[in-house]
Amino acid sequence: MVDLYLVLDIISAFALFWLVLYYLGRRYRLEDRGIEVKPLMLILRTKRVNGFLDWGARKLRRVISVYSDLSIPLAVGMMVYVAYFLSSNIVSFFIQHTMTPVFPAIPFITIKLESLPYFIIALAFIVVLHEFAHGVAARHEGIAIKSAGVILLAVIPGGFVEPDEESFKKATGRKRLRVLAVGSSTNLISGVVVSLLLTAILIAAPLQPNGVLITGVTEGGPAAAAGLQPDDVITAVDGITTSNLEAVKNYMANVHPGTPITLSVQFAANKTVGTVPVTTISDPEKPGRAIIRVSLTDNIEPPPFHRALAWFQFWSINIAIVNMLPIQPLDGGGLLLNIIESHLPKRSKYVVRATTSFFILLLMLNLTLTLIGPGFPKI
Repeated sequence: MVDLYLVLDIISAFALFWLVLYYLGRRYRLEDRGIEVKPLMLILRTKRVNGFLDWGARKLRRVISVYSDLSIPLAVGMMVYVAYFLSSNIVSFFIQHTMTPVFPAIPFITIKLESLPYFIIALAFIVVLHEFAHGVAARHEGIAIKSAGVILLAVIPGGFVEPDEESFKKATGRKRLRVLAVGSSTNLISGVVVSLLLTAILIAAPLQPNGVLITGVTEGGPAAAAGLQPDDVITAVDGITTSNLEAVKNYMANVHPGTPITLSVQFAANKTVGTVPVTTISDPEKPGRAIIRVSLTDNIEPPPFHRALAWFQFWSINIAIVNMLPIQPLDGGGLLLNIIESHLPKRSKYVVRATTSFFILLLMLNLTLTLIGPGFPKI
């Protein structure tokens, strides 16, 4: 459970920061200096980034064309996949009564307080890579950049590259597709690469458990009567350290039904450590075997570096795929518009509007069914 007073302090500091920043922006007309302050939004524009994008386009000129061309089918593949996933997820809910949760990233609601720094850092890298790819591809194709810089949206940092609209429209269809596709493709590829890196690290140096995690508590059982909850961690039984599930099984094999045992527990609710007396009962399926009616697994707490990599790969891949939804103003909507314009130029806008409406409805339905069914997770 998150400390309520800590959350209130953070919210108060957050509100004060934005109020002061908004006042300074108005008072000293910071917009004239390229600093735009809006409610919960800070935008810093600079032309120095343009030079950096030109430099990147020159350095990568030998590979950027091939890479951008490969990004187009990759982006279309992501668009097809997300359409299939959202549709099949709804079918699965009504037919199989199960579904994969679809949820937004909302601090304190779906993102835990302790996970927020990892999310912010991961998102900052994801956005910078995404916009850098867009900007370099645009400059390589000769498309002018209207503005570039960094942005802070509430607590989420990022970057942006805004191509000149007229220059973008004058570019050929293939060039526009390259620029639109390369951002999400870069996020997907970087997410997969980091995922492979993390897997290699874990194979080379597997993480060791430091206790046994309670994943479920049977109502009416000894563990429930003792007050144990899911996410509590058992670290010892009768003073004997149990660093993994095998150690618990070995100890319990020598305990008779009806015998009281004392568990050393790290409580998830208040982050404290204590002891809990529990009296075992006989397993109905295996008489003579002592149980306390809980589901257990090894508790593995990854170090910060591993967690940072895991958060980056998870959000990088998911953001890449979601951004390819054929919804304007997402990159997927722009990609679809440019593809349709080459075949149905007179009806492209109507087709994209209809597609946008359909997929917004599809996305909202997935969010709603997630709330009705498994509920939004908190990660």
